[in-house]
Amino acid sequence: MALAGDLKSSAAVAGIHVYLRRFLIVLKLMTLLQQMAQAEINRREDLRRRTRAQLRQALREFLPGETVLVYGSLTKRGAFSEVSDVDLGIEREPAGMTVYQLISLLGERLGRRTDIVLLPDCRFRGRIVREGETWMPQD
Repeated sequence: MALAGDLKSSAAVAGIHVYLRRFLIVLKLMTLLQQMAQAEINRREDLRRRTRAQLRQALREFLPGETVLVYGSLTKRGAFSEVSDVDLGIEREPAGMTVYQLISLLGERLGRRTDIVLLPDCRFRGRIVREGETWMPQD
């Protein structure tokens, strides 16, 4: 009888070992997935920072002295990606060019689609002003 009890105990211990090994594998997998997710977040944030710096430089060149509202994914951590566009609001047509020319110049410079709205004509101006970032000429 003692032998049967020992066998049951050994089977229970073996079962616990299998469970623990599976648990450790799942734990390692979860850690790996968390690391991969964090790496993606970091990569996106780096892309967002680089694009913001490129945009600031381009705006200094193309719209010197003009205040620009930046809105959309470029203003939100974790939302900007390789396929994101750049969304801008301006008060008036730029001097010496049309909005469409400015869109083209910025798109070429940044390597991504750029949308510009004239704020006085924009039906969602209030939302842009509330949620967007105001970039001043000296920024």
